[in-house]
Amino acid sequence: LLQARPAAAVIITEIMYNPPADLEAANGDANLEWIEIFNDEPTVVHLTGYYFSEGINFTFPFDTYLEGRSYLVIAADAEAVRAAYGIDNVIGNFGGLLDNDGERVTLNIYGGGPDVSIGFSDRGQWPKIADGTGHSLMIKDTYGPQDDNDNWTSSIVVGGTPGRTNYDEPRIIETIIIPDEIGRAHVCTPGTPPSCLPPSAVKTNTTEP
Repeated sequence: LLQARPAAAVIITEIMYNPPADLEAANGDANLEWIEIFNDEPTVVHLTGYYFSEGINFTFPFDTYLEGRSYLVIAADAEAVRAAYGIDNVIGNFGGLLDNDGERVTLNIYGGGPDVSIGFSDRGQWPKIADGTGHSLMIKDTYGPQDDNDNWTSSIVVGGTPGRTNYDEPRIIETIIIPDEIGRAHVCTPGTPPSCLPPSAVKTNTTEP
């Protein structure tokens, strides 16, 4: 059984460690690497003095706050990321480069130890599509274990979704299963002509993120 992550208000939710080359070229060959964090509590978190001790070099400046249920992007080039994605909730610039082969990224609280840490990779069971195709690495379940490859996937869109929710609201998709004369089944998708829907058809609903 997977264990829930330890309680922490701020978590890492998305990592762009190998940005799309064409997007970087369109922005003056700027470094468009970034890490997205999320405050999953309803109250404001004071981030002043928080710092990354592994993966990148960055300390949050004085008077940095993150509203409840809000995202913040830490970028290698904040101005370039802001322009490329049209977002304002970006801070930077961080020092160093994210390793395209994977590494550990650790965010520490002010004056203390790790708040959250993730050791990602482009090998094993980690999503390989996030390395070199322009897709980001993003978390599936914010309440699941941060450091478990099963809780991470590649972004749905090229370039990722920095500074905003990773998934749209779930959609309910109706699937109609129709057995034929010898017991096999085929599927009628939404919009199928009425002739495809005999009395024996069985409807099921599936939630798609």
